[in-house]
Amino acid sequence: EATIDECLSAVDILESPASMYMASYLNSLPTNSFTKLVDNSDEAFKAISNIESPIVRDQQSRILNAVLESPKPIYRPSKNGNTDRLFGCGANLTNLKKEVRLALTKDWVEFDLQSSQLAIVAKIWDIKPLHDFLSGEKSIWSEMFSYFGIDSASDEVKKAVKKALKERVYGVVYGESKDRIIDGKVVNGKVEDEGLTVELAKVGITEGGVKFVNHPLIKEVLKARQIYMRTILKAGQVEDAYGVTHEVNKDNILSIMSRVAQSYEQILIYGVFEMTNENNGEWSIQLLQHDGVSIKFHNTSRKDYWIKKICEYIDNVALGWDIPTKLIYEENKVEIEKEIIEVVEYKKEVNEFGEFSCQPLKTECRYQASLLTHRS
Repeated sequence: EATIDECLSAVDILESPASMYMASYLNSLPTNSFTKLVDNSDEAFKAISNIESPIVRDQQSRILNAVLESPKPIYRPSKNGNTDRLFGCGANLTNLKKEVRLALTKDWVEFDLQSSQLAIVAKIWDIKPLHDFLSGEKSIWSEMFSYFGIDSASDEVKKAVKKALKERVYGVVYGESKDRIIDGKVVNGKVEDEGLTVELAKVGITEGGVKFVNHPLIKEVLKARQIYMRTILKAGQVEDAYGVTHEVNKDNILSIMSRVAQSYEQILIYGVFEMTNENNGEWSIQLLQHDGVSIKFHNTSRKDYWIKKICEYIDNVALGWDIPTKLIYEENKVEIEKEIIEVVEYKKEVNEFGEFSCQPLKTECRYQASLLTHRS
């Protein structure tokens, strides 16, 4: 693993000006802006204790201990240079599972691009049915829950299904074959990937892999992926969001497809970094996670104002690119019921008057309530 100094030096080789700016910003954050995270370590270890897999529990415990020793992450480019994405150096905050990270960073607010991967390929692969679906502000997960007949299932079942499907959505976007999605992968008698059929069978869904690849929207994505691959392979090149042309051949096509999609992801989230030049130090981006950021609001009296402004700005950036995504957020609440109720009522007000599109998700609010109940 590279040292901190090596990671810092590697930033100089970044090709994308946006990547370089983001890395420089994040790596220049004051260390003391992360030290208070240590005060939340008990909650984070409690979140780890709720993880089912002993292997994952051990892994997360090791990462958390490393984070508590050195809370501030340092960002570096991809080791093989095949993406503009930035990565944390060594065991760091970005490696923690979401539930652990939320417990540790409970005073920050997390922002994410909604269904970003599907939204990006809906645009660049010209998938009109998917573009129309996402433009209607519909949830792909609500659609999948209905499709698999689990609308009335427990939150635990829905969480497990969403986790399994989310990984396969990435697979669909980044070139995973239908057979691999359905049946997984076995190498020398060792199961490397159970496959979606087995994963969904654990929550009572039969033939889940076949059903997933035959969902109308997923079928459209898979069909468009083949057309896009043939098109760029025949052209021998493809342009990314920054206007950079990349040579394409049979050996690198999947890697280049990923790089192009990720360039659009980055150019959208870069808009939040642009806004740091006009925020008068009232907030800072503490964490980058490819299609999302965590923000610490130093002037809490203006937090709601800035949340609205940040979301509106990024929504307009996405609209300008014709990418059907929006910036959504969730607050890592410290208070219990009063705060959660206020979030739900605020969402209703926004929906009724249509003031802006950024909103906490009800499912996340329920999760936060559950997490905080464990603390009491």
